[in-house]
Formats: sequence, structure tokens, C-alpha cells
Amino acid sequence: HCTAHKDTPKPPPFFLGLTGLQGSGKSYLVELLERHFSGPSTKLKRLHATTAGSLHVVAYSLDDLYLPLSERQKLAESSGNALWRVRGQFGTHDTTWAQGIVGSLRAQAAQTKIPRFDKAVADGQGDRVSQAAWQVVDTTTRELVDLVLFEGWSVGMRPLGEAGLAARLETLRTVDDAHAQAKYHALQDLVQVDTALSTYLSWMGPLQPLQALLVLEAEQVGYVYTWRLQQEHALRLQRDGQGMSDAEVVAFIDTYYPAYELY
Repeated sequence: HCTAHKDTPKPPPFFLGLTGLQGSGKSYLVELLERHFSGPSTKLKRLHATTAGSLHVVAYSLDDLYLPLSERQKLAESSGNALWRVRGQFGTHDTTWAQGIVGSLRAQAAQTKIPRFDKAVADGQGDRVSQAAWQVVDTTTRELVDLVLFEGWSVGMRPLGEAGLAARLETLRTVDDAHAQAKYHALQDLVQVDTALSTYLSWMGPLQPLQALLVLEAEQVGYVYTWRLQQEHALRLQRDGQGMSDAEVVAFIDTYYPAYELY
């Protein structure tokens, strides 16, 4: 990356994606990476700098890009798609904002605003917080952005198309998985979600804009239920009981699980 942009006056940042099951430690790892690369101990040298030093790191999550609750509710009602009853699946994110963020960061814009999402409010349905609490990346008072860390449970996934989905579903019927969910959904509902995924590639696709992808692999996909429950228990402790019940968490993960099976 540095070699490719050594003569670029305003080089774009390097985009690193991180993906893995919910509860696998993505957010924690991003926190560690951000702390390391933005700290004084890093040995990396910034583009156009003569000595090594701390990098300007920006980190955000796919979770930050959910549509506001009111818009997700309208989507669920108008589509009738069971996979859009809760946040999570492709189609429940604000693709306009997401694309704008990537474009702004790549262009080293003077200011880039990144939404924040509160998972605990509205009985665990979650909603976007007020703009006053958003992350603001300012390149007028700091150096240009060197590194962007973007994490999410589905970062790097690619659409299969209707024929690919049908073939994958047929294969899944022979797989013994106690948590299997995809087979319980209509093909057209899965196609709707898959079509929505195709609109994500410009801002979370492998190779472009992501230049590298770090995958946290689990021995078993079913671990996601235990890990997500642990996350919610911790959230409820932090937020005086706000959040989802255990039964709601299981139902919540059930809507994600088809993507884990299919992609």
C-alpha cells in the first residue's frame, strides 16, 4: 500500500476488515489493534513521514450502520420477510451512509461522520444514537487517516444468486446441524436478503474497499448462541437490565444463522 501511494499527495488509508461469529472477539481485537497502532510504540512509518510514529487509526463496526429503528420496522412490515423482523441480516443497514463513509475516508475528506448504534434501547431492538454522539473523523486538526479497521459478523461475504442459493439449500438438507434455520425460510425471502447483500460489496467487499481481511474462525458455528448470550448478559449488567431476554437472544441469532449456513 505504501509503495503504491508513495508519490500520492493525499494517499487513501489502508482498509483492514475483521470478521467472525458474534461474540468471537472482533470488537476486542479491534480495540487492541487501534490502541497498538495509534500508540507511540508502533514501529510503522506513516506515508511521507521520515520517522516511525503513531498512526491515525479509525475504527468502526457494521453494527454502527444499522438503519434507525423506525425504518427497520417499516422494512419488516412492508416486506413480510421474517429475516427482516429484527436487525442483522443484509437489508437492515444504511447502505447510503456506509458508502458515503468509505468514500469520505478514502478521499481524506476534512470531516467524516460515522453513526453510533445503541443495542440496549427499545427492549434490545436497538437504535441509532443522536448525531451529537457520532464519531467524527477530522483531518484538518490531525494527520491524514493511515488505517481503517472495519469489523462485522458478515464482512467479506458475497452474494450467491438465486441458483446458488437453491443449490446451497439442497446441500444443507443433508447436513446434520441442530441449529439449522435456512431450510425453514422461503427461497424468495432468502433471495431478497441475498440481493440486498449485492449492494454491500462496494463498501465491505473483499479486495475493494477492504485490502485485507482477518477472519476469526470458530471450531463450531453453533458456539455463536453461547457467545451472544454472554454478550447480552454483560450488556444487561452495564445497562441496568436493558436489553434482550435469553429467549429473545436465541430468536435473534436464529435470524442470523441462515447466513452462517449459506455463506
